[in-house]
Amino acid sequence: MQKIKASILSGGVTAELINKPVACTTTYAPEVFWGNVSGQGDFAGGLNGWTIENATPDLNTRITWFWSETGFPRSAVSFTTSNIQSTTQCNGTAVMDMQALQYEDSDDPQSPYNKFSSSLVSPPIDCKGKSSITLQFRMLHNRLNGNASYALFDGTSWSDPVLVPSNNTVNSNVVGETVIIPVPEFDNKENCRIKFIVDGDFYTFVVDDVQLYEKEFTDVLVNTDWVAVAPTYKVPVSQVSEMPFMSDISNIGNIPTENVELKVEIKDEGGNLLKTLTNSYGTVAGTTKVQNKVFSETYTPPAIVGKYNGQYSISGSNEQAENNANNNFPFEFYITENTFGNLLSEAEFGQEYLRDVAENWQVTDITNYHSAGNVYYVENGKDFTVSEVRFGLKNDPSNIDGSGFVHIDLFELSDLTTLGPDTRTLVATGSVLLDVTAIDDFRSIPVQLFVPNAVNGGPSEVRLNALKDKTHYFLTVNTAPLDPSFERYQLLQHSGGSGGVYDRSVFVSPVNFAFDSLKIERLSGSYWQRAGVNETYKDIRSRTYQPLGNDGNGAWSMMYLEMDLEKALSTYNVNNTAEVKVFPNPAARELYIDITLENVSNNVKVDLVSMDGKTVLSKSFDGVQDSRLKIDLTNVTTGTYSALIHTNEGVITKKVIVQK
Repeated sequence: MQKIKASILSGGVTAELINKPVACTTTYAPEVFWGNVSGQGDFAGGLNGWTIENATPDLNTRITWFWSETGFPRSAVSFTTSNIQSTTQCNGTAVMDMQALQYEDSDDPQSPYNKFSSSLVSPPIDCKGKSSITLQFRMLHNRLNGNASYALFDGTSWSDPVLVPSNNTVNSNVVGETVIIPVPEFDNKENCRIKFIVDGDFYTFVVDDVQLYEKEFTDVLVNTDWVAVAPTYKVPVSQVSEMPFMSDISNIGNIPTENVELKVEIKDEGGNLLKTLTNSYGTVAGTTKVQNKVFSETYTPPAIVGKYNGQYSISGSNEQAENNANNNFPFEFYITENTFGNLLSEAEFGQEYLRDVAENWQVTDITNYHSAGNVYYVENGKDFTVSEVRFGLKNDPSNIDGSGFVHIDLFELSDLTTLGPDTRTLVATGSVLLDVTAIDDFRSIPVQLFVPNAVNGGPSEVRLNALKDKTHYFLTVNTAPLDPSFERYQLLQHSGGSGGVYDRSVFVSPVNFAFDSLKIERLSGSYWQRAGVNETYKDIRSRTYQPLGNDGNGAWSMMYLEMDLEKALSTYNVNNTAEVKVFPNPAARELYIDITLENVSNNVKVDLVSMDGKTVLSKSFDGVQDSRLKIDLTNVTTGTYSALIHTNEGVITKKVIVQK
């Protein structure tokens, strides 16, 4: 070593660095006839005979596809490890890195982003004498706007590009996937080629371990991108109603699968089987997808509070056991004491996980006067009213303290084909000033609703008497800053992307499709209008809504907007003849109630009820007719309350604000 070092220092040694591929320990199945030799599909030491075709000449001078010694792209994506975890990653992979190209164009890319398109083409492959040919490769497909496709050359012409199937959702943490695609086009052909085509703006596509093998197989699966789950993730025990079921299925094998059945099992939290439903498909040919076959039977869960688990399971009589890993799709839903909701609250989830919609969907054109809402179906409404609703904001509270209002509207829907202003009737409304002294948690803000007044449509002092049976209600949140240039209020929502059970359980687009197919008038999900004009009730209530998401694609977006029910005032004998005035309102230390009754009421009780339905104060009075009642608020905290005044002739309700 010392002699070599001395020679180098004296200039007597000429050194050449050779890029020698690392030998990966890999065993190939006997049916693999291409890709089992180093340098074919394992990208050992380089792209080897694979060639690059760029869609535009300007890309020819830039790095599009390249060999990665480590198997990683050039750029790092903050929310993923970008690790393909392929068998031969140790000797390199092929990569198309759109994020690196994007940042070459700009240090701060802005939407609309630049789009790139480039292809990687295999060397010629001899498939002569081979049949039942299957293409298999490993990929890491991390995308935002765009996709990856493959095309096949059978020796005479190229096929049309076909999207590469992926279980990883858009703009999310992704994992490496093994893709298996039957390619009967190659059977007994010479000079075959494979082309991977990547189009889009972000992020990367990594490919490795490309193989062709000769084997007959069958593999049926549940397509995870189109599965009906519970119409609403959380439903009050008093409002349980029917659920439809449907899933697209595929046989991704190259021979028919016989006696195919798709089952749905519903179990309670203890694992007890409550219901099994079955859809039969008979024989499904190879490389075939069966779409939109809805179960003829629906299911209504029991009116028992708790968590429920569902699972789709597909089977075929001749499917090989090693191909069963993609046969199941689990989901979940809750029957609650009194809450409608499309998501878990952050308290239930155990951490802050909700985000502003613009973070998930790269949306830049949201005005400061936008709206969003949830549709909830009320099966049994006449005995119930709304006690409280909750929404959340991502903003730093100090940035928006005192800057304006958020208005809440509850509409009764008459037409489910559109959410335009002519298809809904306002039945209740409420408002909250964004005041840090009055709101404990800006990520979960409670609001009470009241019948709109006749002057400007704002909240009155009268609570909504009762809901209606078998009726859809549209609960909306409407941002109303006092200054239009103020920081935009960031409404909390969740766009599922992990592919886990929870994210799959809040995907309702297939549910609405299944209801339509069964001719059942039902609608679920979250909707928004991001282009409001101002903060007036006239503007807010004239808005038309679209599915929540990016440019109308609301498949994975849900609004955090819960609605609690309570027993309706109609269950009491309501007093409509009494004259009642409460003052001061807001009140700090004392509240006075001036009441005039037709007859003396020997026992009048005043209950002060908080927005979560709890009675925080009760006081009784004797011999009341034309009287002034005094309520001590010393032990009542700041907030909005309902004063329920019980008399011999019925109940009167008034809104009371306590401000200290």
